[in-house]
Amino acid sequence: MVKRTYSSRFKKRGEYQREPSRKRSKGNSDDELHWPLRPQASAALLKKVLRPSQPQPDSEDELAANIARRKNSASILDRALGGKLKTVKPKGQSIYGSREEFEATMQDQREEKKNNPKLNASYLPTPPSELQQQQTKHLNTFFPGLNGKAGKVISNISKPKTKPPIPTVSPTAIRATETSKVFEKIIKCAEPKEPYVPKQYEADRTPAPRRGLSGDRLSKEFRGNDLWSTNQNNSPFLRLPGAVRNRIYGYAFGGNTINICYETYRTTYINDQPAKQTPIFRYHCIAYDRLTNPFQEVRKGTIGIQHGLTLFNGVCRQLYLETASLPFQLNTIAFDSYNVMMNFLVIDRRLSRPQREAIHTLVLPDHLPASNILEFLPNLQRFYLGLYQYVALKGWYRVVREEGQLPAVVFTSY
Repeated sequence: MVKRTYSSRFKKRGEYQREPSRKRSKGNSDDELHWPLRPQASAALLKKVLRPSQPQPDSEDELAANIARRKNSASILDRALGGKLKTVKPKGQSIYGSREEFEATMQDQREEKKNNPKLNASYLPTPPSELQQQQTKHLNTFFPGLNGKAGKVISNISKPKTKPPIPTVSPTAIRATETSKVFEKIIKCAEPKEPYVPKQYEADRTPAPRRGLSGDRLSKEFRGNDLWSTNQNNSPFLRLPGAVRNRIYGYAFGGNTINICYETYRTTYINDQPAKQTPIFRYHCIAYDRLTNPFQEVRKGTIGIQHGLTLFNGVCRQLYLETASLPFQLNTIAFDSYNVMMNFLVIDRRLSRPQREAIHTLVLPDHLPASNILEFLPNLQRFYLGLYQYVALKGWYRVVREEGQLPAVVFTSY
């Protein structure tokens, strides 16, 4: 029977293409090309596998016989499953044999124990003396509560059929070890805690000073000694801790710029009368509420100005001693001129030594401080020149102090 193929594009062909004579016919004749059958493919594969030294089969019968022989040959796994491969039995005694073999094995073990009594011992063999000494030293180091009895404990452990004695340790030795301290803390934490009782946090009472503000020695009958104790007991502010009071002082006094001036004459105007000059000749100060240049011509309206500070110096002796140097320590100190600074610090000596040593930031309008002024102010760290000069720039200066040399100022920034 002749096979015919039909195209899916039959409807799109023309009239001349629908003729049966134009279709290709396919048959099983020897002239046509076709895929080889399975026996033929196996024979071709066998030809490729065979070595050249082996004789090549000449006929198709020999090829078919070789193929049948290969099909009958089984693999190693098939032979093992078929029982052709035998398992190798382990050498020596085994309890996985017969009952007689098991009983014989157990009997041999009993006879061996009778002949060798060491096999019946339930304790470890005694270690050599050198190893015992090392173990004793190790135990005495890490367990000081044994009081050097670690050697007896080791020897008792190695003795047969006897219980090791419990070492008796004194309570004082246990209390001295670090481990016992840890257990004591654990026991204390396990105990029920006492109810919390809030306590009033107060400062410690201090004795009255033996000398007055001028440095004179005070007698024991001085009335101020009783006032000192009374103020500490009755004043809520003085009962606060010292750290809390210092923080309050920082908010009350710190962050300002204090300009110290010297006023000679004060001019006053009254209606149409001529100006009146009033002699003053005393120091006064102007306090600005922030770090600023007090010598600039145009001032910001947000800067607060006051002609004094609220000081605690005149309240009592304790407040004076605590706050006398804080305005100079927590603020920037400025002088109206270099001469005013020299008169205030050097000639008139208006500041005490603790107050002078508390100054760490200084501002001047017209001159850089000399080396003698820098030595007179030992804790001065920064200096600011408020106005431009011919020999110096306006801005911040840093005080440099080196051993064996005079202190000097170095320009840092505007």
